[in-house]
Order: sequence, then C-alpha cells, then structure tokens
Amino acid sequence: MIVAIEPESGDVFLGKTLGLADKAAFEKYPDQWVYFVRLDNPEAAIPLPTW
Repeated sequence: MIVAIEPESGDVFLGKTLGLADKAAFEKYPDQWVYFVRLDNPEAAIPLPTW
C-alpha cells in the first residue's frame, strides 16, 4: 500500500500502487508536490510532483 501526502494541507491519499495513489492526489492537487511512502517501508519516502 502506498500513501501520498500533500504536505501543506496534510491530506493523504491511499493506493495499492504508486500510480493509484498519485491518481488520487492528482485529482485534488494537480500542480503540487506530494510525498509517497510505502506502508511496509516508511523509510522509502520520495517527493514527486503529481503528474
């Protein structure tokens, strides 16, 4: 499971894949950077723009 976090609002979006989490975040924040974290490995956080 992947969590996408929009840091300014604190909104979170869940997805079974990076693509699904990104799609959910993109619908609300199409031009923002979000952080993605794998729930089974929280040290693997990566910042990416929604696309």
